[in-house]
This record gives sequence, C-alpha cells and structure tokens, in this order.
Amino acid sequence: MSRYLKVYIGAFSTLLFLVLFNAVVDPYGLFPLVKMEEVSWPKPEMVNSVKMHKSFKVAQVKPEAVVLGTSRAAFGIDPSSDAWSGTVQPRYNLALAGANIFVTRRFLEHAQILHPLKQVVFGLDFFAFNVFRQQAPDYRGDFLTVNDDGSQNRHFDMKIIAASLLSIDALQASYKTVTSKNKNPIMTSETGMFVGPIWKGKEHQSFMNMEKIYFQYVYLAGRKREYAFNRPDTGASSLKEFRKIVVYCREHNIDLRLFISPPHARHQEIIRVLGLWPIFEQWKRELVRILKEEEYKNPLWDFSGYNSMTTDDILSEGEHYYRDSTHYLPILGDMILSRIFSNNDQSVPVDFGRELTPENIEENLRVIRAEQKQYHVDYPDSAEEIASMAGKYGFDLQDLIIRLDEERSKARWFRATSRGTPISKALRDHERGMVLEKLCEVHGITKETFTTWKKLYDRHM
Repeated sequence: MSRYLKVYIGAFSTLLFLVLFNAVVDPYGLFPLVKMEEVSWPKPEMVNSVKMHKSFKVAQVKPEAVVLGTSRAAFGIDPSSDAWSGTVQPRYNLALAGANIFVTRRFLEHAQILHPLKQVVFGLDFFAFNVFRQQAPDYRGDFLTVNDDGSQNRHFDMKIIAASLLSIDALQASYKTVTSKNKNPIMTSETGMFVGPIWKGKEHQSFMNMEKIYFQYVYLAGRKREYAFNRPDTGASSLKEFRKIVVYCREHNIDLRLFISPPHARHQEIIRVLGLWPIFEQWKRELVRILKEEEYKNPLWDFSGYNSMTTDDILSEGEHYYRDSTHYLPILGDMILSRIFSNNDQSVPVDFGRELTPENIEENLRVIRAEQKQYHVDYPDSAEEIASMAGKYGFDLQDLIIRLDEERSKARWFRATSRGTPISKALRDHERGMVLEKLCEVHGITKETFTTWKKLYDRHM
C-alpha cells in the first residue's frame, strides 16, 4: 500500500469518526439518531447554540404559528397550551435567549419563507431594545434562509449540518456533552420551549444569581455601560426594527399578538435603581406610538408592573410563578395567552395585564408608579436588597446622565477617570438645565474646558 493511500485512508477514517461521533452524541439536538437512554446524553451545549438548533428545527416543523421573544418567552409560553385559542397548527416556540429585535425579525422572516405563518405571539422585553447590546455569539446569518444583506440563502440547512458534524466546534461540544456532570441541563423541547430544573428551596439564591447577571451585563451594555434605542453613528435602531416586524406581519396577513413580558417585581427594581425607569416608560410610549401609526388592530398587553402575579413572594409556601426573577413559568404564560386571546379565564387575576392605548398610556404609567411605591412598603427587604446590589456592582445614580427627548432616549454612566470629577458633574448639571455660566462657576472650570468635554460627550450621546 502506497504512502499516499495510507494518508488518504487515515484522513477519511478520521473524518468518518468525526461525523459518526458528532451524529451519535448530537450535542445540538439536531439528529435524534439514537434515543436509547444507555447511549444518549443530556445536551448542555444545546442552549448555547439555540439559534442554530431552532433555525434547523423550524424548517422541519414548518409551523403556522410561532412564539417570538427572548428566553422569557422561551421558558414561559407553551405552544401546545390549551390557553392558545384557535385551530392554527402546528405551533412552535421560536423565542431565543438573548435575542435583540434585529435577530427576532430575522427569524420571523426565516419561518415565514419556510412556510407561510398565520399567527405570531411576540413577548416584548425592554433590554432587547438596547442597540448597544452585542449579538449573541451563537447567531449566524448564514444559518437562515435569507442572509443579513437580504440575499437568498438556499442551502442554509446544509451549512448547519456541516457545522454540526464536521467542525472542531462540534467535536468540542460533543466532548463536553459526553463528559458533562450536569445531568439535568436546560434544553429545548420538541415544541421549542426551554425546559430545565427549578431549584426548589433555593429560590432566593436563584433570583439573586440572575439579578447579578442583569446588573453586570444586560441592561447597560458596552464598555461605556449605555442604553439607547438608536445609534446615529451606525444607523441602528431597535424601534425601526420593531416597526419592520409590525409592517412585515401586516403585509403577509399574519395575526400578530403583542405583549410586554412580566419580569418579577424584584427584577423591575433593577430597572429603577439603575436609573432607567424614565426610559422604560418612554419605551412603552414609543411602542404605543408606532402601533398607532401602523394601524395595528390587536391590543398591546402590558403584564409588567407590580401586580398580584409579579409580586409573587418566593419565600412563601405554595405555588410560585417564576423560576428566577426574569423568567416566568408556563402557568403564568398560560394566563398571558388567556388574556391576549380573550378566553375569559376566571383564574387570571383582574390586575394581571393592562391594554395600552394612546389614550390611557400615561394613566397606566402613573398607576404602575403608585404600585411601585406600595411594593416598597409591602416588601421593603426585597427593595433594599436590590438597591444594595446596585452599590455592590458599582452603580451610583450620581454618575448617571439620561437624555430623554423625541429624537433620542439614552442613558449613559460616567465611569473610569471621568466618574465623580467636576467635568462629569458639570455635564450632568448641564443636562439638568443649569446655564453654562452658573455651572462653570459652581464646578470651577472654564467655558473652553466644558465646551471641549461637551463635544466629546455629544459624540456618544
């Protein structure tokens, strides 16, 4: 046997082993070739590549109705629930962990091209509208039927198969799957829902673990810890992406049902202590404005706020509605479905879910502010704990500047060398309306120095 033939056989054998090993282990849950418990494994890597998984699965299911949103909807909205009214079948949960509005729109288009949709249930989340949040590492535009530039991608499925069978990443994922000690990881069910363990008896710690993540990485993104709907420097706009989704559904005769997700009251306290509550409220106003302009026919339901469900006392005995402070359970998801489909389910509390309109938006915001104050009275320990976490992770409202106007809604934290200096304080006072001569006198700086720093600041705001 010649040396070249040996090399060829060796290379082919290695490639064959790679393909078979990855196919049998199936770390991403794409090829259920082996279903025997003795030779199959829990798949902790599935949730880390959920966008590839769902892109592939939705092509197999070809649903007529899908759920869109972030991991909140992925955990909480069950496509097979009886609370989902109507005969539209099949249904699939296409919600994605960490998805921003751009990615959500891309997956909506992907599902529609594969098989015409009749209905979409879309859970809206404030953090997903921050244009400074980076794309999740598992997002790849070439794994969808249409590329990011709008060109057709007819062989997206072959690219997924190649990535899941022939890549080094897949081999590493298979190895991690086989050697993992996590025997009950978060995985994706056949309906697309996220399923995983709930830590009974450790609810408080589970809540705090998730709250830490949102403090440190989620609401304020990027090196400068910012939140905004628009980025003039790149042209990115989460509100424009949202409008595109509304228009796309109307143009394709898709029944779009929208709701604002119900994070736990503790989690909404994170928004408050980060100083983002004014922008949170402005976000709701913008949603209402866009829906009115686009003549959206269905109600926009708001399940956030401090109601009887979101103030669920996690330390009490009995049934609970949250797995952690941001993710609600399917029992609460069923109440959401009952409300948005007008099922007249008497088990849904009257205060859970408000319809937002241009006429009542300000009153609803006022009511939630009042509920927030009452929550501080009823649950002072929780409110104080969240406030202390803000200090623990380095957030001080003295270092926050918020711009809130018709053109731009943005929050930025002054960090590093500028934090707490006369310059940062002067910029903050200028945003609050102090005249230039007065603030220069108060902070002991010259007009020239302030003007220079103001130009630098405006580049980012």
